[in-house]
Amino acid sequence: PGVFTKPPSEPGAQLIPEILVGKDGSCTLPEMSTAEHDVTGGIEEKLKTAIAVVKLGIPVIIVQVGTEHAAAALRGDTPKVMTILRLKDE
Repeated sequence: PGVFTKPPSEPGAQLIPEILVGKDGSCTLPEMSTAEHDVTGGIEEKLKTAIAVVKLGIPVIIVQVGTEHAAAALRGDTPKVMTILRLKDE
């Protein structure tokens, strides 16, 4: 459904609703780990790509594929469950 403070399967994992990104790409992210079998680069690589887009002034919404939240994002609506990355107001 979005970016979590730790892997969502771990107890105590919490959804991060918003990540603010500086114009230089700086932001505060939780410590994350990639599973040994994950060949896609895990959430860290996905966030690096999202941050590059946000630096251009384009907000990025991360949702779970195949859900009503994804459908809402595709319609241009604000999903109820998501993580949004956007530029900080500086």
